[in-house]
Amino acid sequence: MRRWAGVFPAVTTKLQQGGALDIGATQTSIERLIQNGVSGVVVLPMLGENASLSPQERESVIRAASEVVGGRVPLLCGLAEISTVNATRSAKSYQSFGAEGLMVFPSLAYMTDGRETAEWFKAIAASSDLPIMIYNNPIAYKVDVTPDVLRELADVPAIQCSKEESGDIRRVTDIYNELGNRFSVFCGVDDLILESMALGTTGWVSGMTNTWPKECV
Repeated sequence: MRRWAGVFPAVTTKLQQGGALDIGATQTSIERLIQNGVSGVVVLPMLGENASLSPQERESVIRAASEVVGGRVPLLCGLAEISTVNATRSAKSYQSFGAEGLMVFPSLAYMTDGRETAEWFKAIAASSDLPIMIYNNPIAYKVDVTPDVLRELADVPAIQCSKEESGDIRRVTDIYNELGNRFSVFCGVDDLILESMALGTTGWVSGMTNTWPKECV
């Protein structure tokens, strides 16, 4: 399995004035990102309206993204659910729609402890063939995927990457010290990209790349 690296913009989901999806504008945006050299794209990230879209709308976005990406770069999709049942069902569905990887959030409704957090990611990893990037944002979601939790996930081959958004730049070093190169570590905070690269991150899930793709790459 090829390890992810490089700039992966968290693609904004374009909407019409009335709130309906603007698939054409979304595809144009993705094409612009690829033309400017990004290494992958992540559709339906949380700031891409993931949790507020209907299942049918999510399907439309993933299929449209797959159509325009055409295998040129990895296509990841955010997975944000409340229950394990819905999360595993969505993982299977997103794969059938054309997603090539998942950026998985913790459960949105419940502040899980370390054991529960590990079990959540294990269940999702077992439900599809897709590689997984963990979205670790304890500031927003009150669940922290610490190096101890990652150690519990080290024997799950599908989990290959952690998007680190704890806000504590020392966490990058902690992960490498505890687990070596078992997981790729991506910067998830745009204004910590310099420090993250200095500490050895191999990728960047970026919001600002939507505006300045060439400059960010």
